[in-house]
Amino acid sequence: MDYKIHTQAADSLGEIIQNNQYRVDVVKALSGYWRLNDKYYDLACKCAQNMLYPDFYQAWHHHNVATRAMQSLKKILFTRF
Repeated sequence: MDYKIHTQAADSLGEIIQNNQYRVDVVKALSGYWRLNDKYYDLACKCAQNMLYPDFYQAWHHHNVATRAMQSLKKILFTRF
């Protein structure tokens, strides 16, 4: 049952997303899943086809950027001079 609902949601999102900010939000959400089923993968591809590459890359890797920023901040704050 859940698979069917998720499949319908992915299909619907693919049809109604009209602007780049929504595409960014969808890509950010999908990037958190380790395993994308076919419908989610198709939705991510559809978003990517309608986005500039830097926008897609940043959205897909947003969690990595935040993690690296926090690690850098930690090094700066806790480095002894």
